[in-house]
Amino acid sequence: MSAIAGLLAARGVPVSGSDAKDSAVLGELRAAGVLVWVGHDSAHVDGVDTVVVSTAVRESNPELARARAAGLHVL
Repeated sequence: MSAIAGLLAARGVPVSGSDAKDSAVLGELRAAGVLVWVGHDSAHVDGVDTVVVSTAVRESNPELARARAAGLHVL
């Protein structure tokens, strides 16, 4: 999530995201104003209209599953 999240945050777009484990990259994103969670929870997609996932995200991921069930845009 790092490259696009950082780019969008720099342009003033509200961005949030999650990753399985904390890292220096997530720290940089936090410093850029990105709301970052460590771990995956379906509640993380509350209030969003678009969810961007990488090919590493499985369909069983709770955030992706909730986004699809809610009819959100998934890219």
